[in-house]
Amino acid sequence: MTRQRRGRATRITLPCVLAGLAVAGAETRRATTEMEPLLSLVERNQGIRLGSAVDGDRTSRTLPHFQLLRERGGGAAKPNSLERHPDGTVYLSYTAPVSPAWYDVRRADDAEDTRSDPIATGHGARAFVELQADNLDDARWLAAGRAFPPGLGPAPRWLVIPLPPVDPCAAHRGDLAQLARRLAGAGCRPIPVAGWSAFFAAASQAQVNGLVPHATTPLSGSGDYCSRQVVSTLDPILRVLNPNSGPPGWTTVLAKNWRVDGRERNNGERKYYADLPLRWPGNHYVTAEELVRLAQTDSARLRKILEWSRRPSHGDVMDRPIPWIPSAVEGVVTNSFLSGADYAGDHAEAPDGYWLGDPPPNGSEQCGVFNAQHALCDDWIVLVRPDPEYRFLLAQDREREPGTDKGLGNFGAELQGSLEAEIEQWLIPAGYRPEPGDRTHLTGRWVVDCGHDDWHAELHPIESFVTSHSRLNAGALGKLEVAATVVVTGDWPGGELRLDLWPPARPSPDAVLRWRPERHGVAQGLTVEERAEPADNPNHLHLTVASLEPAAPLVTGNWNEVHPHQTRRLAAKYFLWWSVR
Repeated sequence: MTRQRRGRATRITLPCVLAGLAVAGAETRRATTEMEPLLSLVERNQGIRLGSAVDGDRTSRTLPHFQLLRERGGGAAKPNSLERHPDGTVYLSYTAPVSPAWYDVRRADDAEDTRSDPIATGHGARAFVELQADNLDDARWLAAGRAFPPGLGPAPRWLVIPLPPVDPCAAHRGDLAQLARRLAGAGCRPIPVAGWSAFFAAASQAQVNGLVPHATTPLSGSGDYCSRQVVSTLDPILRVLNPNSGPPGWTTVLAKNWRVDGRERNNGERKYYADLPLRWPGNHYVTAEELVRLAQTDSARLRKILEWSRRPSHGDVMDRPIPWIPSAVEGVVTNSFLSGADYAGDHAEAPDGYWLGDPPPNGSEQCGVFNAQHALCDDWIVLVRPDPEYRFLLAQDREREPGTDKGLGNFGAELQGSLEAEIEQWLIPAGYRPEPGDRTHLTGRWVVDCGHDDWHAELHPIESFVTSHSRLNAGALGKLEVAATVVVTGDWPGGELRLDLWPPARPSPDAVLRWRPERHGVAQGLTVEERAEPADNPNHLHLTVASLEPAAPLVTGNWNEVHPHQTRRLAAKYFLWWSVR
């Protein structure tokens, strides 16, 4: 119900290739073969083809193994890299050979009177509506040299791969209730190993298979979250007669229970055993990180946890604020644009004096009473193609109607497998907005949108994001740097955020990470700690963002819209590159 519709570094526990992925038909040179068991897993579960070795295995004082790789004949201009640190941790950098087409997001407005206007692309100009459609279809993605303007390109995806201990009981950890006694015994205690060869010699196939995250299954039954109804523009009038009629505009998937007036209110916080009391042995409230793990290890349990429990109900939404557990997605930005039109009743104007960027964004019209268009209160929409392990955040429903989008969720014509993320545009300063082709780590409130009969899932509102792309830097080793944008919005409830910023692929084992911030944004109501990691030979920048006030629920309205914190926010840019020692 947020707009008019037309009829939108990963940390994993895997040992990895130190010398290259096998590529059909390509000659592959390897300096070591101890990682062979994972070669097929990486490609099968993640769709990542690193290619063959550019040269032999190299070392430095702090890197026992380092190698550059490139896929031959795939159009990949930038090499990938693999590095192993003294503690056994492997870091893999992968740059995809194709990307959605970049366009100038300052001109991207989905309103009826502007969506057909040409806007600047990486090479020339095209109608915005055409760019939208092409970017949603990955079969139409372009080689980086055609997708981006000269001097820009995609940022790599980095995978962090700690060396795990051997788990003798990995195959039996699916049902902790029945096997808790055995799993707690000496026979199931993790066994530290000296290196990857020892790990592969001792680990079970179940543990090895679980090292590489695989594609996950979308949320099913999303129409249940909306009581199989659709919010209409007449609801404000109907609710004068019956305040509890119909679903809210957005239903929170991971609502959090909270104390109000001295007692805890049941908002439907998710339990591991959904049908059993919280005091039942092994039962507990689940975290967002736990759901990501369950999507990999126990999809049946995940489906049961996420079944609609009728809370929070619309009566709950009308009665009190509904806090939520933040969810995160990583992937590639396919589109980023201003909503064509929004219902003004659940959108707010920017407060006086709020910094909107330099120059400020388009939005010359007032929010109005019913229909907001070309206004600052309109939503900024970001569409993200999730990495395989985050596809469980997408949604669909069993109820379908031929010739319509009913029940198609995130797989209809306007999304085509992308996750929609939204926020009122004044909360993201101009110049700090995601751009098509960016890699992103984005957090927000996971909801089902009840304003459309496709019942798709969103992260709405956006709490924070890191987006990045590469650009030329003649003084850098490898001639590239990554430009990373970091934004924390007023829709973040506070507390602590941990964010990682990644450079281009390391060009040599003795290369040194360099970085600099651009101090021209805004930082209010929070602190930012910057630390290069890992300490032995840094390859990324870790940020810890902490609010000055304790974390607390934000006010939500009768539509379950969020009222943002107006004095807590961050907008910053960082640049990361490599140099010689």
